[in-house]
Parts: sequence; structure tokens; C-alpha cells
Amino acid sequence: MFIILKMRKVFCLGCLVLALSLAGKGWYWAKDGFHFNRIGPAFSSNQGKISALPSEIEPLLSQPYRYLGKGRQFYVFSSQDGKYVLKFPRMNQYQVPAWMRAFPFLEKYREEIARKKKARLDFLLESCRIAFEEIQDLTGILIFHFDQTKGSHFTQIFDSLGRSYSINLDRVPFVLQERQRSMATDLEQARQNGDHRETKKILESFLDLIAIRTQKGIFNKDHRQFVNYGYDGKKAFEIDIGSFYRVPGENSTKAAFRDTIDPIIELVQKTDPELKPWFQAKAKEFY
Repeated sequence: MFIILKMRKVFCLGCLVLALSLAGKGWYWAKDGFHFNRIGPAFSSNQGKISALPSEIEPLLSQPYRYLGKGRQFYVFSSQDGKYVLKFPRMNQYQVPAWMRAFPFLEKYREEIARKKKARLDFLLESCRIAFEEIQDLTGILIFHFDQTKGSHFTQIFDSLGRSYSINLDRVPFVLQERQRSMATDLEQARQNGDHRETKKILESFLDLIAIRTQKGIFNKDHRQFVNYGYDGKKAFEIDIGSFYRVPGENSTKAAFRDTIDPIIELVQKTDPELKPWFQAKAKEFY
């Protein structure tokens, strides 16, 4: 009898632990992994090269921003007027887990993990710098703020559950970017309507964008087709800003162009095989 009662207690305890674990996971999924502590603090290395937020930017940040989604590098919030997106780096991805710091015998492994995470963070910083300083007209970035600045400029944000946070933007890293329509959505709509003229127009704007970026010898390692690109009806934009890099060399311009275009040619073959010859011919006009 005693053994049965003990087994029942163990079973009930196990069920309680499981329930709490599932509740925690459910809460995490409901918030899409976002937490205030995962977006700060800003650095102090002067990477962003500004001492204070520009006065012309302040009005854009005074409106509320609501949770839009997350990518591999950023949590993304959309402005109330729908014209801008506020991107906060997911800083927890670049930190060594607390549990790993608690075990001295993991020192060598911890150092290796820390080195890799720092390399990833350095890559993100350089990518954002390229996006802002070298191809700002292609990315629509209005400010690249990765360092602490003077002042106390608070912005209200809402998470996926509608909970409100007041964030001092002078103390956290962020990027403010013009919001663009999704190129992938516009392309799909044109295809569904059988509008080859509009499809070609969008694809030509895409080729123009890639040509301008790659003429500067800038690569983009994220080849998720058209998901990372925006379109305003006339011009294409680079929405994703966390994957830019350079490969020094005489043929870097052509290599950067082909690195982006070759996967797109395969995509066009799958979605619009009739357009593949046209798209390939257009691509050859650039290189």
C-alpha cells in the first residue's frame, strides 16, 4: 500500500512538472519568443557612430509600434501608421546561456561557444553597417542605432499578446526602416491573375536592385527567394538587412550577382517555366 501511495505521489508530481513545462512553452509560443530582456542593452563601442538620436527621427518613433513577427536576427514591430518597422536584434542569441556559465568544467566549451556567438554578432553589426552606410537607398534604413546615446526617448511597443512596454530607445540597439510591401506577395498576386506584364515588371525591378547592390561587391548569404525583398509598385528593396558581406576579389561583382540570381532562376523554373528564358536573357544583360 505504501509503495502504491508513493508511486501515486511521484506520478502526480511528474504530471505537475509536465503541466508547468507545457504552460511555460505555451506562454513562450504565444509571445513568439519575445521578451523585453532579449533586446538590450546597447553597446558602448560607437559602432553606430551617433551620439544622439537625430531630431528628424524622433517624431517617427513617438507613435506606438505593434509586434509584426521575428526573423533569425530581429524582432520586428510595425508603426501605427504602417509606414515604418522597428527592428530589435535578438540579443539573447549572441549570449552564452546562464546554465553553461554555472559549470567550471565547461570552460573550454563555453569559450568556444562565446567565440562563435561573438563572430555572429560581429557579422550582424557589419551587415547592418553595410545596409545603412553603403546601400541605404536600397534598404530604406533611417537609423542604425547599436550604441547608447544621450537622452531618454521612450517608445511604446505592444507584443503579440497586446501587452504594452515603454522602451528607452537611447539604451537599446535597434534599426528603423521604411516598411515595404512584400515582393513575394505581389508576385504571387500577379501570377494568380495571369498578369505576365506585371510579373515581368516586378522581376525587372528585382534584377535592377541586385545589379546595384552587387556592383558594390556586396553579397547576401540569405537566399530565401523573394521573401526578403520589398516592392513599392515601382522599385524593389532589400528588406532583410542581417546577411550582407563582402568577398574581396577581382570577380566579386559578377560572383555576387550570380550568387543571388542563380537560385531565383531555379525558382522561376518551378513557378513560371514559360518566363525562365526571358528571365535568363534579362539577367545576362547585367552580366
